[in-house]
Amino acid sequence: MIHTRDAAILGLMLAIGAGTAVFNWQAVQAQSGSDKPVNTSAVDCNVQSNVPSPSLPGMNSEVRMECSGSQRSMTANSIPNHIVGNFPGPGNPNRISAQNSRFSMPLSARVVRDKGMAVNVPGYSRNGIMLEPQTEEVFGGVGMGREGWRYEAIQTVYNLGLDMNLAHVQPTGNYHYHGLPSEYIKLLNQGEQMTLMAWASDGFPIYARYGYNNAMSATSGIKVVRPNFRLKTPEELQATRVSGQARPGFDAGETRRKSQINSLPQGVFVQDWVYDSSLGGDLDECNGRFGVTPEFPQGIYHYYVTEAYPYMQRCIKGEGKELRTGGGGPGGGPGGGPGGGGGRPPKGD
Repeated sequence: MIHTRDAAILGLMLAIGAGTAVFNWQAVQAQSGSDKPVNTSAVDCNVQSNVPSPSLPGMNSEVRMECSGSQRSMTANSIPNHIVGNFPGPGNPNRISAQNSRFSMPLSARVVRDKGMAVNVPGYSRNGIMLEPQTEEVFGGVGMGREGWRYEAIQTVYNLGLDMNLAHVQPTGNYHYHGLPSEYIKLLNQGEQMTLMAWASDGFPIYARYGYNNAMSATSGIKVVRPNFRLKTPEELQATRVSGQARPGFDAGETRRKSQINSLPQGVFVQDWVYDSSLGGDLDECNGRFGVTPEFPQGIYHYYVTEAYPYMQRCIKGEGKELRTGGGGPGGGPGGGPGGGGGRPPKGD
């Protein structure tokens, strides 16, 4: 577990990569409750990195994080600092290119919402890669301006060209994560420990996979945290409408509990899933919880990127806003008119 100054510094250097890294470190003030502001300026301020990308010859991963006044800001070219898949490739015809990614978030993070605010881009990883849990593709169409049954990126029907990091490339060249990025996690090199992976747009930290058995005790041991989402029952799917449209491929007479709904298995669409706090998992509807972490030993609300659905949060609990990239709009949540028709989603999102 990372409780010493040296360990915290090592974790920061590993997260950014083996390049130039400048940072400040100081003790985090005690915090007694999830609804009170926590100053996060002790972590990832004054960071600068410029390292070769191992899979992209001639390209460097560039990241800069600064803290000034009430804001943390990041500028990055969003070139990955770890091994990636081959792009263009099957299911994704796009080539990775440098971006002009810029975003900022509050330095003082505070929970202000009980249920969370839906976002398409919840945050950025510490290496400057965008987090995007959903896609632009809806049944019969594409685009953030369309309301409809929205395809999940991580599913078994359509090949969207995800690599070993559950990532792929937008037509703008923007490489982005849809789930746990295995090669980046290897680079962080924390093993089975809580690992700070990203920052959310509301200023709260995002951790990868592991959390403490007891959220309020750093000595309680480590486990893989479990979300509280499940697939809807056939009865729940039959009752679900998106802009008046029933689930594509759903037979209204079907009452058997099975994973296959005609030709489109459950889990293909965002709306196939539902949050259910009775499942006994560890996390809320935004894939987060309040507890102690290595960087914030007195406690802070924080999110998780998880092995199971929803993989990363689709809402935020703090004071934040929707993030955008400098190289074109990201894919994401539902938008405006009904989806129609059928067929597979377009390649690339």
